[in-house]
Amino acid sequence: MEESLTPMQRQYQEMKKSHPDSILFFRLGDFYEMFGEDAHVASRILGITLTARHKDMENPIPMCGIPYHAVENYIVKLTKAGKKVAIAEQLSDPKLPGIVKREVIRIITPGTTFSDQMMEAKENLYLLALAESAGKFGLAFADLSTGDFIVMEADSFEETKREIMNMSPKEIVLPRHLFSQEDFRRIFPVISTHPQNDDPRAHLLRHFGTKTLRGFGIEEKNLLIESASLLLAFLEETQKGAVPHMRSIRIENRKEYMPLDSETIRNLELFSDNQGEKQRGLVALLDETKTSMGGRKLRKSILRPMRNREEISARLDAVKELTENPHLLKEIQGELKGISDLERLIAKISCRRGTPRDLVALKQSIQKIPGFLEKLRGMKSTKLEGIRNLLSEL
Repeated sequence: MEESLTPMQRQYQEMKKSHPDSILFFRLGDFYEMFGEDAHVASRILGITLTARHKDMENPIPMCGIPYHAVENYIVKLTKAGKKVAIAEQLSDPKLPGIVKREVIRIITPGTTFSDQMMEAKENLYLLALAESAGKFGLAFADLSTGDFIVMEADSFEETKREIMNMSPKEIVLPRHLFSQEDFRRIFPVISTHPQNDDPRAHLLRHFGTKTLRGFGIEEKNLLIESASLLLAFLEETQKGAVPHMRSIRIENRKEYMPLDSETIRNLELFSDNQGEKQRGLVALLDETKTSMGGRKLRKSILRPMRNREEISARLDAVKELTENPHLLKEIQGELKGISDLERLIAKISCRRGTPRDLVALKQSIQKIPGFLEKLRGMKSTKLEGIRNLLSEL
């Protein structure tokens, strides 16, 4: 059977063996083609015609195709259905003699997409990786689209489950020894597996360019190191390269905030009402933010209520200072309206997904920052001082 395959079919089979859990989009001229079981699955989800290659042979090969210029819409439908998509692109001129060189240039999964159709502007799109030892867990959450990278510890599966429900990741990545456990499949449908790095600590040091992990607070925390490395390795695999915008890890300290379980969040209708209507939740009522970044910050603040009295007072002082100066507040809001989603623009450009339009938006947003800083200059609030320092680094 193998001998009867054409060079192109052998090329396809080799790529499919390397990406068995993905639907392989195989570029043939102006179309991406899918074959075999991939064609059956994709035609059903996408609502496209299933046909066959070599129809006159004893064992015709099921196939279906989509035009390359409309690929993003089809990828969105598949990832919404919980599927992974591997893009095999043509890298050599089809007019040259011999088989066209092809290579998988990226893998899109529910937790690693840059599609605006999959992302809510004011919500994070988290991917989660887990590490486990003796019933305790290390959790690493990352939003590829913003560079947000968070790690936390959990002392039990129930505590882990609570954090999963609270953070609502789009996908979970498990090391292979956990992948077969039914506990995770019962609570979450989209699960991937990935081999753990032989030296996760060295992996993180190489990525961040540091000599220790003390600055991130995880130097002696092996479970957090393992989960963070697993997550980073998965991102590097799907993006087929480095993810330089993931520049730091933030350790979540439960002593700094009041934990909320999923039932409390639901009963208080923080993000939606009991029928799932987001526009009737508390966030929608409070959200007067002028940027997507501010909207995501507001959601995090509501999900993680602060417990530190000084931090709470500093926030209230900032609010008071601005509400007592409505003219300045209006000017600041006006400046903010002209700033695009810097986090997601930087992420797209860093991962080579940016467009000329993204570069123009980044330029225009950065040009707005000096005026924004000028409006903040002279204000007393320590919270606003933090904003000034952050924006000065851009």
